[in-house]
Amino acid sequence: MPARTTAVAAATPLKAQLSPWLTQAFAAEGLDAQRFMDRFLQWKQIGEDESYFFGKDALNLRSKLIRHVHMVPLASPQDLAKWDTNWQRGRKRASDRFLFYVDGARHGYLLLYIVNDPGAHDFLNSPSPDSQAVRKAMQTMADQFYHFGVVTDGKTER
Repeated sequence: MPARTTAVAAATPLKAQLSPWLTQAFAAEGLDAQRFMDRFLQWKQIGEDESYFFGKDALNLRSKLIRHVHMVPLASPQDLAKWDTNWQRGRKRASDRFLFYVDGARHGYLLLYIVNDPGAHDFLNSPSPDSQAVRKAMQTMADQFYHFGVVTDGKTER
């Protein structure tokens, strides 16, 4: 589907790293992690409205470091059709599939976690112990990466 003019890329080279969770998930699924990171970095360079693969970007509630970006929906043909229509018309795109990440400034970006659709919006506020544990671990990883450039498993603090 991608075919729209894009803005000029920034001159400063950007870098991205995957959390241990995403490294493991990409390997288990046989997915190309480098290609995913390249698409993410391209999106960060050209802007929110210029990438087909990534949509609306927002700072997470209750966090000053963790952001989430809406990604192309996979589970629903109707949601994908809406995404495609909004892409073609140059509109903001939202989905129920998120990539959580940290902008670590001088350290680059740390791509933390993906919640596939449906479920990303529910995950943000879920009181379940599993969701709370993941959110707490993401915050620990975000703190360590932002302040020290260290990628941790989210279980230990510096």
